[in-house]
Amino acid sequence: MPRLVPVHFEFTHSTAISVAVAGTFNNWHPTTKSMQPSGNGHWRKDAFLPPGTYRPTDLAPNHTSAPCLFPAPAPAAPYATNLSAFNGASPNGTWSLYVADNSPGAAGTLNGGWSLTITTQSTRPILNQPTRTSTNATLSWSAVAGVSYRVQHKADFNSATWSELAGDVTAVGTNAVKVDATVSGTASRYYRIQVLP
Repeated sequence: MPRLVPVHFEFTHSTAISVAVAGTFNNWHPTTKSMQPSGNGHWRKDAFLPPGTYRPTDLAPNHTSAPCLFPAPAPAAPYATNLSAFNGASPNGTWSLYVADNSPGAAGTLNGGWSLTITTQSTRPILNQPTRTSTNATLSWSAVAGVSYRVQHKADFNSATWSELAGDVTAVGTNAVKVDATVSGTASRYYRIQVLP
């Protein structure tokens, strides 16, 4: 059994009635690790948790029931909770922020407005020099994690027809690799990499 580590939680909300810490460590039960009020809207909790990586998560099942339902004009649920949902998407256009007040009365403010800074990473693959043996060729190219690629090939440089190499590749890092095991008996082969939507 892994050794438990001490973790200190703090939360501040002027009108909160009860606050709890929940996660996989307590089967998402909202009452087993209740935070204690310390005055002026501050809540604290000391707990011993298994080592691991924990991220903020909405407790609503399937992200479709309250508090995850935003009123119009916000888009309808379900909502993605990982930024990887934007992989391969164009950042151009209008970005909108929707905030729902789930507390009784008018609670909470956004002071000074909001802004969003986007740094894009090109999904255009750059193919490295392939390495070849008598039976296969190994191709590698620059990639974006989570983006899928398709390898195509042809034997005649002047031909307009490309053939697909079976099995698309979804990158798990900044480099993707595909082995072409169909080169036996070919004098030359030309490749290109397609980015899939």
